[in-house]
Amino acid sequence: MVPLIAWLISLIQSSPYSFELNQLMESPRGILFSLQIIFSAIAALLLLLLHLKHYGRSLAQTHNQNHYKSVMGFNSLRARHWLVYLLIGIGLAIVVSFTIVVLKETGSGSYVAQLVSNNRSFYQTILLLLAVVVAAPIFEECLFRGYTQSFLIQNGVPNWLSIGISSMLWVFIHGQYQWSELSLLFMFGLSLGAIRLYSNNLWAVIALHSSFNLTVLFLVLDRIG
Repeated sequence: MVPLIAWLISLIQSSPYSFELNQLMESPRGILFSLQIIFSAIAALLLLLLHLKHYGRSLAQTHNQNHYKSVMGFNSLRARHWLVYLLIGIGLAIVVSFTIVVLKETGSGSYVAQLVSNNRSFYQTILLLLAVVVAAPIFEECLFRGYTQSFLIQNGVPNWLSIGISSMLWVFIHGQYQWSELSLLFMFGLSLGAIRLYSNNLWAVIALHSSFNLTVLFLVLDRIG
């Protein structure tokens, strides 16, 4: 039940309908949009971690194993591996952004372009970076690649089906994007799920997701001037 509530919070905070998203993004209320993402992510993440504290041991592979590491994948990551995943995120962001340009969906009316253009002051930019580059990737990866994907795999669901389901659920909370962008996000989600599975490390996909979001923001900022 608690993971479901966390997922619903993530769905509501990113919905283009529930909180008049366009109005929240408009300056000077763009600050409210960033704060909404940050506090929604914190609240949902706390609920998820509280759930794991009380029930996570039953999901762990052994009772002697740290269930935060076993279920979520909070294993240590070497410095060079951090760099590798950050660079992968940058590379994927460039590929995705170029693909969207080819599809002609990066006009001034696009979601990301509106997000950047309505948060141009120093404080708005800092809050936007905290929301999009820190809060959102950490919470989303904890819920979808950390908890959901691991829960499905450890309950007998085939690996790639688990990755597909968690990626689809992740795409559902990004309803503000157009269909072609959602298809690219789904493929990105599959990539994150595969890396989470084979690296057995949640920090890897958090680093990749964060660098991806940061790169997309800079590319859009450069494009709209």
